Amino acid sequence: MSMLTVGILSLLLFILYVIHIIRVYSFVTGCHQFIQDCNVDGSRVVNAVAAPRYACADYNVQDYLNFTYWASTSTATYWSYGVLFGLVVILSLMASVIALVYTVRLRSGILVTREAPVTYAYTINTNGVTMARGTQPDADNVAVGIPVDKP
Repeated sequence: MSMLTVGILSLLLFILYVIHIIRVYSFVTGCHQFIQDCNVDGSRVVNAVAAPRYACADYNVQDYLNFTYWASTSTATYWSYGVLFGLVVILSLMASVIALVYTVRLRSGILVTREAPVTYAYTINTNGVTMARGTQPDADNVAVGIPVDKP
């Protein structure tokens, strides 16, 4: 997988995490609003204000209790999701920035590769055997690393 792909995927994860945090916060805020607009009357959920934002009659008592729980633990929810996903968001953003920086450096040729380009020709003489590295094949079909001559 190329560094550009890693950078793009990390950036997409960053965006998805931010969207998830926004959805959780808006859900908890909606639970607060629902609790203010609706009340339980026996086994039904009824309007508590004249013009509620939600249609209270469409919800049952179990929904009301669930929303009450989320509204009552909103501070803990905000902190836990904020810290947990905040760290994940920061890490995914850092991973995308690092991957994109390395992609730019690799494309501009700043990083050193493991092999020298073929244009740098040199000759090695080890134990009387001349080895040609990086040279183009000649009429004698000399390839890279093949002994050229032996005295």
